[in-house]
Order: sequence, then C-alpha cells, then structure tokens
Amino acid sequence: MKTITESDMVFEFEDERVFLMEGSELHASVGTGIKTVEFIASLEESRLDFVEAKSSSPQPGNQKDFWGFINEISEKFLHSFALYLSAAIGRHPKYSIPGKVGASDNSQASYKFILIINGHQIDWLSPIKDALEANIFAHRQIWKSEVVVMNEKLAKKYHLVRDVKPAH
Repeated sequence: MKTITESDMVFEFEDERVFLMEGSELHASVGTGIKTVEFIASLEESRLDFVEAKSSSPQPGNQKDFWGFINEISEKFLHSFALYLSAAIGRHPKYSIPGKVGASDNSQASYKFILIINGHQIDWLSPIKDALEANIFAHRQIWKSEVVVMNEKLAKKYHLVRDVKPAH
C-alpha cells in the first residue's frame, strides 16, 4: 500500500494503482516550469484520475485570486495529462509509469481531473468546478475528460481520502 499525505489529507492506494507524479523522476526530467498534480490513480478499469489536493481556495468574489487559482489548477491538470501521455507513448523512454496507471489502454481510457479541497463547504465547490470546466473546455471536448471538485468529506465517501488530519 502507498500512503500519501497532502493538504492534511491521507490517501492510501494499492501500489500498482497510483503513480506519484509530483516530484517523480519523470517530472524532474522535463525541467522547471512544468506543473503537476499530486498523483494519478487507476481505481477503476479504463479510467485515470489526476488528483490535486489543496487546503484552501480563494472565494469567487475575489476575482484576481480566484482566477489565478483556477489557472494554476488548470495548468497542473493539463501539464500532468501531457506529461503522462508523453511517457505513455514513449517520448521519455528512461521513465516509465509503473503499475495499472502505466498499463492503461489510452485508446479506451476515460480521464478525470479531481480537485479535493480540504475543509471546503459543499456550496463553494460548484463555482470552482464551473470555472475549471470553462478554463479547460477544449481539452474536455477533445479528450472527453471530466472535472470533479470535492471536499474531504465527499472524497472520503468515494474512498479517495482515507483520513483527515486535525488542523493545527
């Protein structure tokens, strides 16, 4: 089992079902300026989940900070997808993606971009999801990818988060 602690949430998956993208040798090999999600998980057959965890987000009313946040998360999703796919098709032959994540049949796979925000109220999630969907509209149309935004309670319900660490 692989345990990942991020944004005061604990994720736990079978080793072959998760690839730690952030800080991986693959990520390091492409140099600076490439943003990535925390990890990619293959929890269901023919589906890859690109998961980003945050401890907070700006409110939609704060336009500058909100859209900066949306742009940052969008870049992480899109860069991670591109880096994953480039490795999957052999553009980085020294760095393979192990387990079920690397063995995914990309011609049949569905892709989910999942943002989990610890401590967020359910009512606050929809504007973030709407903004992310609009920001990566072209990718969603081309690849039929899906955006999911949830808080730690929903993530726990869907077995993405095992535990939440208490706030300091």
